[in-house]
Amino acid sequence: MSPYKVTVPKQYQEHWRVKIRDRESGVEEPHVTIMNKTRKWRLSLRSGKLLDHGQLDEIPDDIRAAIAASWGELQAKWDEMFPHSPVRGDK
Repeated sequence: MSPYKVTVPKQYQEHWRVKIRDRESGVEEPHVTIMNKTRKWRLSLRSGKLLDHGQLDEIPDDIRAAIAASWGELQAKWDEMFPHSPVRGDK
């Protein structure tokens, strides 16, 4: 299995990544990981809230828009990668 990546706007591609990592255990709440150099944010695919430190406004608007545009696809991909821990709870 390989990670699922969201394409970020060109001006951010050197330092920003948005992906569902393939090494997740699947026991955590479904989330997408947003990375900027060494910083990481985990965004819940259920609630849209950050799971740990930081604020959403630390993430550029264009990147948040790319995530919002891919929201349904991110949820479906998580369910495909981790069917034992679906976004919408037990199936």
